[in-house]
Amino acid sequence: MTNFEQNNVAIIYKYGYLIMGNKIKLLWDFRGPDALKTAEHFLIHLNEFVERESVVAEKTDIEKHTDMFVSTILITESSYLEILKNALKPSRGQKVV
Repeated sequence: MTNFEQNNVAIIYKYGYLIMGNKIKLLWDFRGPDALKTAEHFLIHLNEFVERESVVAEKTDIEKHTDMFVSTILITESSYLEILKNALKPSRGQKVV
């Protein structure tokens, strides 16, 4: 196993490939003074999309990094990557180990 594979998290979306694994975490990043409100609003639409498209979501939530940097997250199965990437264009993604 390489050092890269030993990391808890591997970047997948930004580089356009998927390392073997079942779960992924997609993040939509928001910056600025209204980042939290924007992330919360996006979470509403993300949950609607997940329900409408029958995506099995383990978790949808908000991650507050700083007052000016907030992410909306979705943890789901890697089989949904292409659907989510094409429809919702996440800022980045990670493999969940």
